[in-house]
Amino acid sequence: MMNENDLILFDLGAQFEYYNADISRTFPISGKYSQRQKDVYDVVLQAQQAVTQAAKPGVPFSILNDTAKKVLTEGCRKLGLIKEDNELSEYYYHGVSHYLGLDTHDVGTRDTVLKEGMVITNEPGLYIASEGIGIRIEDDLLISHDGAEVLSKDILKDTFDVEAYIKNR
Repeated sequence: MMNENDLILFDLGAQFEYYNADISRTFPISGKYSQRQKDVYDVVLQAQQAVTQAAKPGVPFSILNDTAKKVLTEGCRKLGLIKEDNELSEYYYHGVSHYLGLDTHDVGTRDTVLKEGMVITNEPGLYIASEGIGIRIEDDLLISHDGAEVLSKDILKDTFDVEAYIKNR
């Protein structure tokens, strides 16, 4: 049973002409995020934005995870969750990205260097079981000649926009 102060995390996929998409969003059941939920959400969103900025041709795939971990670690310190870098794995325990294509989790390695035309996910998250907070924000990125294009940019993501949308439903 869901409670009014709970969050719901949607991890959704779609397929078109055999190619896959994969996105995640986290919404408040009540229609409003608590301040703590917003604070955690903002850290995850900052990590996602940093990864989007880092994703470009010539960058090793592994750098994306390093980028997310750096932002999440600093954010978790500010949130009072961790004191040491190695404590992040208690709240963030998956990679920030995977390849997309004919399979939702398409083939590729951490050592692969990003190239124009590749499509990957960008999905940082923080999961604080003791507080009942789990937040992941996932978008699909097309690696272009000068950076990354967010293919799922039209799906609500900012807490203000999410709350406004729910309120007006």
